Amino acid sequence: MSPAHIQGVVSVAAALLGLGCSVPLETSPLPGQVNTCSASSTCGAGAKCAQGVCVATAFDLTGLILEVRPHSNASFGATTSYAFDLADTSVELLGHGPSDRPFFTHLDLPLPGAFSVVGGRVRVNHETLLEPSCNLGADRAIPAHLDFYRVAKYAGLPFDPVPAIAAPNGTSITFGVDLVPATYDVYVMPQPVAGCHKGNAYPPAFLPNQQIGTGGSLSWELPELPVMGHLTGTITGFGKDAPGAWKIELLEPGLGLPISANGALTPTTGGFTIAADIAWQAAPILRLAPSLQPSDPPQATVYWALDGSLFGGSQTNPVVAFTVDQLYAKPVKVSGQIRGTDDFTGVAASITIQSTKLYGPDAENAAITVPSFDTDVLGNFVVYLPPGKYQLRAFPLDGGLEASDHPLTVPANAACFCGQHFALTKKLSLAGAVRTPTGERLAGAAVEVTPAQTLPSSFWLNAHALAPLTARPWTTTTDGAGKFTLRVDSGSSDLTIQPAAGSSFPWLVRSQPTAPTDAQLASLTLTSPAILNGAVTDPSRQPVADAEVNAWLPVRGGMPGTVVKIGTTSTDASGGYTLILPSSI
Repeated sequence: MSPAHIQGVVSVAAALLGLGCSVPLETSPLPGQVNTCSASSTCGAGAKCAQGVCVATAFDLTGLILEVRPHSNASFGATTSYAFDLADTSVELLGHGPSDRPFFTHLDLPLPGAFSVVGGRVRVNHETLLEPSCNLGADRAIPAHLDFYRVAKYAGLPFDPVPAIAAPNGTSITFGVDLVPATYDVYVMPQPVAGCHKGNAYPPAFLPNQQIGTGGSLSWELPELPVMGHLTGTITGFGKDAPGAWKIELLEPGLGLPISANGALTPTTGGFTIAADIAWQAAPILRLAPSLQPSDPPQATVYWALDGSLFGGSQTNPVVAFTVDQLYAKPVKVSGQIRGTDDFTGVAASITIQSTKLYGPDAENAAITVPSFDTDVLGNFVVYLPPGKYQLRAFPLDGGLEASDHPLTVPANAACFCGQHFALTKKLSLAGAVRTPTGERLAGAAVEVTPAQTLPSSFWLNAHALAPLTARPWTTTTDGAGKFTLRVDSGSSDLTIQPAAGSSFPWLVRSQPTAPTDAQLASLTLTSPAILNGAVTDPSRQPVADAEVNAWLPVRGGMPGTVVKIGTTSTDASGGYTLILPSSI
């Protein structure tokens, strides 16, 4: 590194320290170039020299969201994600020309106080009958486990569920939890109470879109659980070759969480009678899965939406009657092998199988999934499937082979559909050369391909189709000439190029469409940076040290409603942060 470059880095650090932030100085030369300047004439188009760094004057960061996640040992908000939508601030996110001011902006991030639920109760609905032995309090409160799922504005923002426990507290049963004010889906799992419901737990409940701590509200109490009811009915048509042990559950259709309890299948002539306790607000999904030993070959799990011709009775006490004839009566043994590009050599892989068309009286409303399972080291597998059409997805362990989907049609009345084989192809080649804003080749930059974010889908839709194929993560580094080559899957992906830490260059981010062929990428030139700095503080205005600060930008022209990460940093001991961001993507 030249003396001028070293002096430039020191000037940037000193400038940021003067703004209430600090950046660690490098103790060894940086691999690659450094963004420094002494005059705007040395910067590229759409940039000016500010604080010893070329900074963008042309920028478009519309929709920028900053996410702060305090360290796991933080005294406030440990591991909680706090999202700041910069549309709600005075920060100018759109600038068009060289005469505009550079994007060198100070923005403090005060974490909001938590909304504290104190004395919350999980209450049995007043219409649910209680036995004489059930001595609940006047508020009908019961012990329970709860999970709060924050509803994100964009797919991709990492919000973890927040757990809580309702437990005896003096003369009542209450829970307390601190939450970021937001909208939540609340999942409630009641625990057994002696003398109530024959000592069994009341069924779980899913309460979507609960507004908690928003709109100026000062308190929030969990609504009563839905009225408890009972599912009854019959499932017939298994046949002598079907597995003899089964597990039955009802699931809410959004996240696929169980909303039934005490489910039982009792053998009867030609099948089983069904019984389960439920508390539901929308038509649930019935999941029927064989109970298998670890040594058993994989078998299918079937899903039905409980509406239409399969559904009778009332919402509180539904009655179902359906057959699995042609679904489980005569499962077909399917054996096969995953092979390499020569269509001869077996390769180890992980496999998932999803039905696309099934046969039988009650098959049109059904979906069958075989969850992920592994082949042997030579790619061989055995699975039992009802007749129908399927999609087989193979993830080879060989990093040079591509993950891919293959059609699979299982004929009826076959003793064994054996000897199938599925040849894989090589991963695609993705190559490029990276330049700085002034045209120099950028060496030593980390290049990463990650799966592109997709919009969340309902559990019911996911049970009927495999999710879109996305590329698996892969990384490399640019060479001395700024060049790189990656082997990638053909599924959709995001490409991120990260210059060396301390270079004052931003990431380059491309949200990539599905690439059908090998590709040589053009115009991989870093933008001049947009620089944000400030301090993160807790509600008492104390600094939040060692917090992760991430920048997210809505994807444009790809998958709307999703975000991609465009930069990250962490706060120092005084809560200061500096984000060096691309001026656009």
